[in-house]
Amino acid sequence: MKFIKDKKLTRPAKIKEEKTVQIKTTRRLFFLLITFLIVSGPIGFFKANKMNVQMNKQQEELTKEIKKTLDVSQSQLSPSSELFKHFLNPFIEVYINVPAEQTAFEERLTKLQETYYNFEIEDEKNHGVEQKLLSSSFYLVETIAGRRIATYEVSYESISPITKEREVKAKEGDKEITKKEKYTDYETTETRVFLSIPFKEYKDGTFKINHYPYLSTERVLITEQKIEKRDESSKYNSLENTQEKEVISFIEMFLDKYVNSTKEEMVYLMKEPEVLAGEYEINNINIENHLKNEKILVFATFEVIDKKTKGVHIEEMTLLLKQREGTYYVEKLTHFFGGID
Repeated sequence: MKFIKDKKLTRPAKIKEEKTVQIKTTRRLFFLLITFLIVSGPIGFFKANKMNVQMNKQQEELTKEIKKTLDVSQSQLSPSSELFKHFLNPFIEVYINVPAEQTAFEERLTKLQETYYNFEIEDEKNHGVEQKLLSSSFYLVETIAGRRIATYEVSYESISPITKEREVKAKEGDKEITKKEKYTDYETTETRVFLSIPFKEYKDGTFKINHYPYLSTERVLITEQKIEKRDESSKYNSLENTQEKEVISFIEMFLDKYVNSTKEEMVYLMKEPEVLAGEYEINNINIENHLKNEKILVFATFEVIDKKTKGVHIEEMTLLLKQREGTYYVEKLTHFFGGID
């Protein structure tokens, strides 16, 4: 009997190799995916975290900028709207209320010097006229030649002594005669003016008056004692005697017309005509004349007297003059010392 052996069938090697390749490829792809996830996860987290930090930083900077802007706005708003008024309102009361009694008159000057002014004020004479503040209201604040100037509308009452005569009966021996005698009476007058007050604000938030206040009848568009030097007149050259006399004569004439003329008349004397309307006169003029770039710079201090009330106050002016047709012409004027470059 013959036995027949069955032969085992073997798979082709090619199929086995293809399968091995597929497994390896799958493993590689799997490991690549795992690696990508492992790497990209922290990177994505880092990027997201970095972006979040940048956004927070930008938000903080924006918040700081907004806060800074608001702080600046508030700091600018307060002085211009309220703070300086709290300083000037009591100043106006002291300045306008002028007592006739000598001791009280001197105490007023002392308070003005020590509390309000930052320069040495000149002594004022007591003319026996009493002034009482009736009302004051803020009008405007502006900057003129680098100086902040607040203008108030002010009403005050003046009580002026007036010498009068009257007839009285008297006996002369056995006869009764009539004779005249002089006596003092008092006249009360109410005045309304604009009071312009130059003032300075310090870094610590306090204020001082840095020039004499001045009056006008139309729109003129407390810390420790601080005495400051204002514009030095000594830095300019002086005039010759002959020319100085001419300038003094011109300034006296100019100030007289300043209180007695119209703007139309002042056109011939100054570039920007202005006058002090009302019944005033100028007295006790003190003048310093100096050369400035072939022109003449004049520093003038004088008394302004109200003809009706006899009230007196001191004002200042700085005038820049040039020669014209044998006389002088005011090119620029400020109501304080300085402000003319």
